Amino acid sequence: MAADICNVAGDSNFDGVFDSSDFVQVFQFAKYETGETATVEEGDWNGDGVFDSSDFVHAFEGGAYGQPLTSCRFAESVTYDRPSEGVLSSFYLDLQPDGSGTIVPGGDIAYRVTDYSVASAEDGMLSLTVSTHFGTKFRFTMESLRATTIVNEWGSEWTLVVDE
Repeated sequence: MAADICNVAGDSNFDGVFDSSDFVQVFQFAKYETGETATVEEGDWNGDGVFDSSDFVHAFEGGAYGQPLTSCRFAESVTYDRPSEGVLSSFYLDLQPDGSGTIVPGGDIAYRVTDYSVASAEDGMLSLTVSTHFGTKFRFTMESLRATTIVNEWGSEWTLVVDE
């Protein structure tokens, strides 16, 4: 599973939007007001371990129901890479919660990340935009906030590196 990013209260399917599709998902688990342990995917939106009315209060307090994700950052550091295609070819992306990091987009040049954000894209995907100290921007897409791969603007997949 990917790093925990963009905690959108009420977003149980990790598409970056709290909407009716999240209700459909959580009620399929049938844990509402049962007292059984629940995860975010199962309706625990306030982090107390169960799905009850307090989760609805928490989710709706944010005022984001039905609103597309406009910007967020990773809650923990994440690293993506892609297999090298030659001796001097390297593909690496490291992002920190404070907006910093490093990207090596191929070849032997590394860029210092000065900022990045994840936002909803028009096609229903999520867009990761990485800005560097040279003013260069790199764009990636991902299917969900828990995706283990991102795809750069040229169609190459970069895979999440999971620390064990």
